[in-house]
Amino acid sequence: ILARDVHNQIVIRGLNTIPLFVQLLYSPIENIQRVAAGVLCELAQDKEAAESVEAEGATAPLTELLHSRNEGVATYAAAVLFRMSEDKPQDYKKRLSVELTSSLFRTEPMAWNESADLGLDIGAQGEPLSYRPD
Repeated sequence: ILARDVHNQIVIRGLNTIPLFVQLLYSPIENIQRVAAGVLCELAQDKEAAESVEAEGATAPLTELLHSRNEGVATYAAAVLFRMSEDKPQDYKKRLSVELTSSLFRTEPMAWNESADLGLDIGAQGEPLSYRPD
C-alpha cells in the first residue's frame, strides 16, 4: 500500500531499497515474499525502476515465486516480470506469456492449448495479462 503513492515511490527508490526488497523475495515466509513482490510491482510501473529491479537480479527469485502456492505471491511475481519485460523483444514477451500463463493457470490444465496462443495480450499497459477475444 505504501508504494502505491507516486511520491512514496520516489522516496523508496531514493533510499536505494530495491536491493533489500529483492533479497526479501528469498525469505521463507510467504507474507514477506508477498509484500516484497508487491512493493517491487508498484515500483516497476516506472521504467527506470523496473530496470533497477532487473539489474538487482530479481528475475531468478521472481521466476521461482511464479510457482508459489500463495496466489498473491505468484500474481505479484508475474506482474513484476511482465513490467520488466515491457521493453524486451516480442519473442521474449511471447515466451514470458507462455511461462506466466502456465504458472498462473497451473490448476486448470485445460486452460491452454498446444499452440500456446491463449488470447493473452502481453502488450497491455499496467496489467500483466489481458484477454483479447478471438
